Amino acid sequence: MYGSDKPLPQTNNVKVATVRQFDGGWDVVDTDLNLSSKYAKRLRNMFRAPDGSIQLRYGTALFADFTNIGLLDLVFAKYYNRFIIVVDRTGLIGAANGAGTVYLIFDDEIASQQSVGLEQWLPTDFVSSSEFNGELVLCNGTNKPLLVKKNLSVGYLQDIPTSSNTYVPIARYVCTHDQYLVMAGDPAAPSLLHISNKGTSGTWLGDAAPNDGVQFDLGSFVPSGSSEITGIASFRDKLVVTFEECVIIMDLGNYIEDAHNPIVADVIPNYGAVNHHTLQALGDDILFMDIVGVPSLARALISGSITPDRKSQLIDPAIQEQLAGLTTGALREKVFGVINRRDNQVLYLVPDASLEQDITERVGFMFTYLKKLKVEAWSEIRGWNWTCAARSSEGRLFFGKGPRLFRYGDKQDPVYADQVGYQEPFSDETIFSDNTGWTPIADADNSWVSGLPIAFDWELPWSDLKKRGNVKTSYYLGLDTAGDAEFAVDMFIDNMLYDTSQTGEPFTDGEIFTDGTGFDSELAYSPALSMDFVAGGAGAYGASPYGHLYGDGRSTADERLYAWPCQFKLMKLRVHGATRRPLSIISMSLYHAIGGIRRG
Repeated sequence: MYGSDKPLPQTNNVKVATVRQFDGGWDVVDTDLNLSSKYAKRLRNMFRAPDGSIQLRYGTALFADFTNIGLLDLVFAKYYNRFIIVVDRTGLIGAANGAGTVYLIFDDEIASQQSVGLEQWLPTDFVSSSEFNGELVLCNGTNKPLLVKKNLSVGYLQDIPTSSNTYVPIARYVCTHDQYLVMAGDPAAPSLLHISNKGTSGTWLGDAAPNDGVQFDLGSFVPSGSSEITGIASFRDKLVVTFEECVIIMDLGNYIEDAHNPIVADVIPNYGAVNHHTLQALGDDILFMDIVGVPSLARALISGSITPDRKSQLIDPAIQEQLAGLTTGALREKVFGVINRRDNQVLYLVPDASLEQDITERVGFMFTYLKKLKVEAWSEIRGWNWTCAARSSEGRLFFGKGPRLFRYGDKQDPVYADQVGYQEPFSDETIFSDNTGWTPIADADNSWVSGLPIAFDWELPWSDLKKRGNVKTSYYLGLDTAGDAEFAVDMFIDNMLYDTSQTGEPFTDGEIFTDGTGFDSELAYSPALSMDFVAGGAGAYGASPYGHLYGDGRSTADERLYAWPCQFKLMKLRVHGATRRPLSIISMSLYHAIGGIRRG
């Protein structure tokens, strides 16, 4: 018996099971029959917030549009000196100030004004950058590096005494470490490190003295796998150099007489990085993505050595599945990460195809890392297809796609829908299957009108309420929430999660597979109970904006309990919906009684 018309009992035997600890985050490795409620089998577009709740991720709002100055397809963004510097696929370079005003700062015409015959960069799919002596160095692995100065003037990086860039290397990767500018990813020598003269960015091996620039080939130090360098990063007093299957730790600044003599301090096998843009330094840790998942490097407390640790063990299969179909070129160019300092998060975005024209989504893997609180929680971000990201000095995030930059919301300046100011949904709040909506939007100043709803899904593991063999009878459900979004709560019972009668769609000729299933056969959920609610901050009848004329549903701010009649031995809760409003789940309480081992 899964429901009942009998009056609900007034009895002291009713127990309350409250779920309020959500520190575990997303877990796809372990069976959800054994997990505690701190973990989630699905945590999509929601994350473990600093206050301990499960919070809907923030949305994005249009910040700058480069269409009018000719940039059409952004591949790179970097915050520098109060501006966001961007590069598009054709090699054009632009900038946006804090008000979103855009400027073209480098093209063929600007280059030719510096020197006859000088041209802009060739078309590029990858750009890396590093600040050195207050100036921004840009590399693309095809052309000589560029230098952006504080006044936004752009020119080719060169040796200042000779005004020549003959010895400046062509490289894909660049970083600053211990007063040296370091480059790697030389197409002619993929295992070679280029290290500049100390204190200068344009003086390299071969330039006139005084010059301690040096090159260092790491190929012979790689124990297995490709010797091609995939990324470089500065981590504390060490230079981290990554390959497909190993990480090399280096010390710079060691001199024999006047010659710079870099030292290989350690080689860490079985860890690597898919590309340079996944290396993200968090202070005490540096995280990166390899073909298995997301490892980290940290300094050992006593010895001071750099030790690895895999942070993504609970979701490694999900990461591996997303990476599996990508070519080596896509791994090197299209996977990237960014740090969200305001929410203590690292976000990695992985495309669903190798060719840009085939990519419909870049799946996000968000890691909430509160080291002092011992919180390490993953969540899945869906509905995005950004091609680049940048973080301001204040910690704000910006994402790029096409000719536009979008600002990611935060607690100080929240945004609760995607692409606010640029797109809007249909009148029934639905969007296209590729996560896009109508453009242009109807009302750019009203976030409840413009912007796309964020679809969210939080599925908890199965629970036996600590009495596996006993039949439980649920009577009421209570929720503590914040925000004013509408959402649905489902309850599944006794391992009955999906509607197994749904076998998927047949092919166009009506045929199916020999196992009786069709393609795209993700099974539909089959809950025993389902109910719509609205978060505790919503108003009652008449208090909602247009589109909610008859109130906002069952308010979770009401302490009166909602009937939730069902019998089960195992139960699972799920919260889901799509909204353009804020939502946080603080706790869920199930009022129930425990019976015998047989159903009554």
